[in-house]
Amino acid sequence: MYKSIKRRLILLGAFFAALLLTLGLCLFGLNMQEASALTYSTPKYLTNGRTTTGTSVSTGCPENFKIYMSNTSNGSTGTLSQGSVLDWSYFYIIIETHKVSDHLTFSLLRNGTPYSTKSLSGNASQTVYSGSLTDGMYELQYSCRYAPNFLVDFTYYFYTFQFEVDKSVPSGTMKAGGNLITSGSYTNKQIVYTAVDENFSSIKYKRPNSSSYSTSYNDSYTVAATDSNNGKWYFYATDVKGQTSNIVNVYLDTVKPSGKATNASGTTIANGGYANSSIKYTATDTGGVSKYEVKKPGSSSWTSYTSGTSLSGTNGWYYFRATDLAGNVSEEYKVYLDASIPTGTLYGGTVSKPSGAYTNADYIRYVASDSGSGISDCYVKMPGSSVYTAYASGTQLATEGTYFFYCKDYANNQSSTVTITLDKTKPTGTLYGGANAVQSGDSTNTAYIRFVPYDAIGLSTTYVKKPGSGSYTSYASGSQLTAEGTYSFYSVDKAGNTSETYTITLDRTIPAAQLYADDEAIASGGYTNAEHIRFESAGDCFVKRPGSDKFEEYISGVEYYQPGKYTFYAETESGTATEHYTVVIDRTEKPLTVGNVIDGKTDGDVVLTWEDGDLEQFAPIVSVTVNGKAYTKGTAIYTIDTGVYEIICTDAAGNEWTAQFTSSKQNVLTETLQKEYWEAPDEAGEFFSFATYESAFNFAAEREYTFVRTGEWNSETWDTGIAMDAKDSVNAANGKYFIYKKSGNPEEEVAYFTEERLYEVISEYAAVGIESFYYWEKEPSAISDGENLYSYSDGKKVLANSVQLGENIVCYLNGEPFEGTLVEREGESVLTVADEWGNTCEYSLIIIRTAPQILYATGEGSANTVTFDRTYYFKDAVTVSIADAYDEMAMFNVYDEAGTLIGSFSLGETYTITGSGSYTVEAVNHNGKSQVFSLIISRNAPIVEVTENGKNKTLDIAITESLDKESHIQTLEIYKSTNGGDTWELLTADDYGTAISADVLSYRFRTSGLYRIVVTDEFRTGIDAVVSENEYKQPAPEGILLGVENGGYTSGTVSFAWTDEARVTVKKDGKQIEYTSGNELTEDGAYEITFANFDGYSTTYSFVIDTAAPEVVLDGVTDGGAVSGDVSIAFEGEGLTAELFKDGKSLGAYVSGTVISESGEYTLAVTDLAQNKTEVSFIIDKEADFDINVNDKGLSNSVTITANEEVTLVLTRNGEVVEYKPGDAITQPAVYTLSVTDGLGNKAEMSFTIVEPLVQKFEHNFDEVSGFEKALVNGEEKRLNYGTLELFEDGTYELGIVVGGKTYTFTVTVDSTAPTIKIDGVENGGRTKESVVVSELSEDAEIKVFLNDTEIEYKPGTALSEAGAYRIELKDAAGNSSVYTFEIQSSVNGGIIALIVIAAIAVAALVVVLIIRKKKKSEKVEGATEESQN
Repeated sequence: MYKSIKRRLILLGAFFAALLLTLGLCLFGLNMQEASALTYSTPKYLTNGRTTTGTSVSTGCPENFKIYMSNTSNGSTGTLSQGSVLDWSYFYIIIETHKVSDHLTFSLLRNGTPYSTKSLSGNASQTVYSGSLTDGMYELQYSCRYAPNFLVDFTYYFYTFQFEVDKSVPSGTMKAGGNLITSGSYTNKQIVYTAVDENFSSIKYKRPNSSSYSTSYNDSYTVAATDSNNGKWYFYATDVKGQTSNIVNVYLDTVKPSGKATNASGTTIANGGYANSSIKYTATDTGGVSKYEVKKPGSSSWTSYTSGTSLSGTNGWYYFRATDLAGNVSEEYKVYLDASIPTGTLYGGTVSKPSGAYTNADYIRYVASDSGSGISDCYVKMPGSSVYTAYASGTQLATEGTYFFYCKDYANNQSSTVTITLDKTKPTGTLYGGANAVQSGDSTNTAYIRFVPYDAIGLSTTYVKKPGSGSYTSYASGSQLTAEGTYSFYSVDKAGNTSETYTITLDRTIPAAQLYADDEAIASGGYTNAEHIRFESAGDCFVKRPGSDKFEEYISGVEYYQPGKYTFYAETESGTATEHYTVVIDRTEKPLTVGNVIDGKTDGDVVLTWEDGDLEQFAPIVSVTVNGKAYTKGTAIYTIDTGVYEIICTDAAGNEWTAQFTSSKQNVLTETLQKEYWEAPDEAGEFFSFATYESAFNFAAEREYTFVRTGEWNSETWDTGIAMDAKDSVNAANGKYFIYKKSGNPEEEVAYFTEERLYEVISEYAAVGIESFYYWEKEPSAISDGENLYSYSDGKKVLANSVQLGENIVCYLNGEPFEGTLVEREGESVLTVADEWGNTCEYSLIIIRTAPQILYATGEGSANTVTFDRTYYFKDAVTVSIADAYDEMAMFNVYDEAGTLIGSFSLGETYTITGSGSYTVEAVNHNGKSQVFSLIISRNAPIVEVTENGKNKTLDIAITESLDKESHIQTLEIYKSTNGGDTWELLTADDYGTAISADVLSYRFRTSGLYRIVVTDEFRTGIDAVVSENEYKQPAPEGILLGVENGGYTSGTVSFAWTDEARVTVKKDGKQIEYTSGNELTEDGAYEITFANFDGYSTTYSFVIDTAAPEVVLDGVTDGGAVSGDVSIAFEGEGLTAELFKDGKSLGAYVSGTVISESGEYTLAVTDLAQNKTEVSFIIDKEADFDINVNDKGLSNSVTITANEEVTLVLTRNGEVVEYKPGDAITQPAVYTLSVTDGLGNKAEMSFTIVEPLVQKFEHNFDEVSGFEKALVNGEEKRLNYGTLELFEDGTYELGIVVGGKTYTFTVTVDSTAPTIKIDGVENGGRTKESVVVSELSEDAEIKVFLNDTEIEYKPGTALSEAGAYRIELKDAAGNSSVYTFEIQSSVNGGIIALIVIAAIAVAALVVVLIIRKKKKSEKVEGATEESQN
């Protein structure tokens, strides 16, 4: 039993020991829970978040733990600040503990929503997150607690760190005119590029023609649609991590395309013009044309059109327009297409007639019409005239003869030429019996009769009524009629006039038979091209047709049409036969072989050949004419230039074949080379000739381009191994570059990046080697393709010393026949070249057989002709020219003494030789060079200097020899005259005895007289000698006039003093007065003092003393007064001067009576010749005089108005009148108007605005500010947005508004940022059981605190502990506001809990003790019981 009790006691003691051990650990061993911080060797970033500990909030991690973030297992080190933006692909979040009892929570929020959470336990360091994160705003939340021992409450830590994940590149949009556009677009509207990115940094933009990007820190950039901004713009956006969006571009083009229309020949048609051939429309535009449109005649809509496409067919107005890629539409361009030929109607009287008609009406007229552009002109060639003259459509013409008409429309279409003949005269005729003429009504027994009609203008038809016939039939003039009987004839001319009737009777008995061709009787054995033939006879008839060798029966009068040979005969019943009648029908033309002619043109001689065909089938060629002249087969047609040759080939049947050709044969073999030409070498060094320098330069430039190579550079550094061109290096860019000679050093090659710079250097080398020559210097090198160095002769003009002619031509020189092939007659001639076919061609020949004359002229003299028999000497500049009666290309060359060419000059030019020296001149023309004109010039004559020596009172003469080496003084003579040059004395010595000779060059004279010095040298003799005449007068005695200038005026005293012996006479107002040297003169008057020496020389002094001031009269104001109107001032007097002053500054001279109208303070000073002065002053005030430090409609922080005179001020603020004292500062923000009126009624009005000093944004439009020039922001010009200054970014701005050259400044602060506070103890929007402290207000702002929606008093920095819902509202002076919310919940103190635990343990211990005692007592009872039982 005892052992049981002992065991229980041991167990109980163990229980209490364990209990005490536990309690000790609770009280004293909590510090054993401090974690040993994990030490990571992996580099990582320490987060710098916010730690909340109870009511305390601190920045960064506490000493208890550190939270790191790493982007890879081997990341970098550093610190991440709150709100960091990260673009990592992988994230590690690591907690390193130091003094942590327990991890509580870890969560990761994305955009305010839980993203990742992790259950934590213990207090070990650990990685709480590893993995990738999508873009978003993240908040890391971690909590833990720590207590060093059981006796201390736990400290709770709540740590937050905010960061952003942004792996997305920025994006950007472009709009034009408000509509989205794609990269590469074209537009003519305002462009806005907008960047989108949560972490936007900047917009990069590159202007047209710029090689670099500029930066804008606004998230949008606007490009105004102005001409100055035209071109391609590039944009991209960047974020704070340096990521960039795609580069986009847009082409801004506000300029309309420029179009033009051309006709088929390429000539430009004016807008609104006309064309008669196909029309083409093209347009140009810097940005490129997008589409072309045309509105065709009869259409009201536009249709697509291809640039340069020819349009024709439909007449009418064509409207064109072009639209460029940016949508700009060109001006409409219209052209009237009229391809229809105008027409004209001929009238004989009132009856219309066809062209070629004849009429016998009283008059004819021509009426033109056009269905298209309309008739512009009509022309007529009158009878007997060879030229057309203007004609008014419909005008009646009555002169007999043939008229030719045509007309033109506005499109320059020309009608066909129509003719009409006016004939009012009857035709006449002659009858023949055989070969003899007979009278009408006669009879004849000849073998035949015939009738020959006549009309001066033209016959139409002749008629015959044959024997036995009752009607008339057509008759061919002169046709022989053999049938017996009576014939009647009459004729009708083409105008319808009918002749008298002629009759004749043929009476004989002969067999009757006749061949007819187209109803005309023809003779047997011939050829015809008639439509049909027939044979008539009274007997039985027979025929042998083509292709047959037998006769067959034939019915008289039956017509045949088939070509070929026909044989007829007839016989009587008794068998008597007529002779055989034969005829061949042939309707074929007989073309000839025309040698040396291609496409109707030849440049040489021509031979015609032909062969007759089968005579049984084809009529032989009976006539070949060239220009109407018979041609012999196989002979040469010697052609001439411009000749026109018309060939007519006629066969026996009357068939005609015609052809025409023209000739460009060179009949004059000499050509004239142009005056000056240029030569340039090719790459092989061979020279070619060119008509212009430009052509030679272009040829040389093409040569240089063959030396250009290209390369490709695509790296960041210049690694091509070749130097850059120093000037073009600023344009270096990846891509293609050019390799070519270095400027100034052809032996070295460098790289070029722009074609402009490349062309500049190519031009440098292209110019090297180009030489110019005159025609007389050398024969040209090979002429380059397409060049014409002989264009002078293109117009049939030849300039040469002789002219070589071609062969086989007939020539006339000035109308006279010329024999030979070489023309050498000097002068201008007209050469007429003729051929035997009636063609002529004229040439203008200028034959030069003598050299030009050399002319010279000196000074202003006329030109003289040089003779070559001597050397010329000149003292003046010599002007050289030439004369040539014929050679317009004559020239002359001037050479210096060393033979160096000074210059070459053309006929009509002059060259003036101005320098001294020896020269030669040589003239040249097409005959060759002249003799040499030699001349020597001495421009520097000997110099004669004559000086009056005032100190010594002598006349000094000095002669200096010429500077020219060719000049030497030959003679020196000095003459003197005492009678003004009437007579002269040749002096042998000067007044001091020095003999005068060419060897002595200085002399002195002391007596009065006229001196002449004459010097000669080789160039100056006779009238050209150097002559100097000088009048010398011994100086008068010296006197001193004091108080006035000689000839002057004064208002003071005057005196005159002298010391020399002299005669002095003083006169006042013309009367002599007594006067002694030095006496003062004071009385007003005009004085004259005569002061004479004893050599006859005298000096006179005159002056006026005047002490009276001028009289001045004011009009419009009194002296010293003020007016608001105009003022004038009058004054009179000789020699008065008036000076007007305004506001203290001189306006210069004032003319009496001049009206003064401008405002100002005026003073007029009128001064007479004696300097007496009258002054008047007055004020003109037409404006209220006040100062204000702001412009009309201007802006300011403070405005002060000061009045410079008595004025009435009326000031309104926002439309209401307010009191104002001049000089006070107006600072209250509002819109003000000011009215100022002065005492004279002048009034001024203006308005201004006192700006709010603090705004959320600043916007103001300056369109209505007169004189506005620009806006300055912090000293730099700020671009306006359609007249509006916009400031959206926070900051204080110093603004300067420049108006009329003056800058008005004010300050405005833009604050769009809401105020913030620091809340310790809880997160914004969070909950806590601890007290909360609000502090660190970011700026001066109104703060309101609400508890459960009721505003409470609160002072920042004090603790908030009462449970409930809190709302804190902040509002700053700019009106920006922010709201914070949180909730404080009820809580129990940890210490109390610890005491409760201890109390519970104590109670438990007490219970245990009681139980033990009870058990002991029970055991004692049981022991007593057992003892009693035992």
